Amino acid sequence: LYHNLGGLDHSRGRYAKGAATARKGLALRVATLGPTHLDVAADRAALAALLEGAGRLDEAEALYRQALAVFRRRLGSVHYEVAVNLHNLAALRQARGDLRGAERLYAEALSMKRRVCGPRHLDVGLTLNNLALLQRDLGKALEARRTAREAVRLLDRALGRSHPHARTARANLASLSAKD
Repeated sequence: LYHNLGGLDHSRGRYAKGAATARKGLALRVATLGPTHLDVAADRAALAALLEGAGRLDEAEALYRQALAVFRRRLGSVHYEVAVNLHNLAALRQARGDLRGAERLYAEALSMKRRVCGPRHLDVGLTLNNLALLQRDLGKALEARRTAREAVRLLDRALGRSHPHARTARANLASLSAKD
C-alpha cells in the first residue's frame, strides 16, 4: 500500500510527500522480507524515482544501483526490470551532466528492451526518445535525428499520434530538425 501511495504522489509531483510514504513501505518490506527480496528492490527503485524528482540525486542513484544489483542477482542480467532501472539510472546520470555514462546506460537499456520486449515495443520508443535528446546534447545531431525518427514511429504506432508521449517525441524530432 505504501508503495502504491508513493506512486500516486509521484504522478502528482508531490515527491517529498511520496518519498516519506515510500520510505515507510521500504522499511516494512525490508523487515519482513529481507534486503534482497524482489519486492524490496522494487520499493527501492520507486523511492529512488521520488527522490530524483525531489532533486536528491545522490540518494536516488544509490537506491537505483542497489535495486539493479538485486534484480540482476535474482532475475538475471537480461530482464525487463533490469532494463527499466538502467533507463532510469541513465536519465539520472544525464540530469547530473554525466552524458557519456548516461549514453552507455541508455544503450544497454535499449539493447535489453529490444531483446526482452521486442523491437517495436512502447518501452523501446521511450528509451529511443530519451537517447535522441542525449545524443543532441553530445553534439551527435545526425544520430539524434535518426534515433528520434525511430522513437516517433514506434510511439505513434504503439500509442497513437494523439498520446502525450507520441506528441512529445514528435516535438523533440521537430526541434532536432529545426537546428539544421
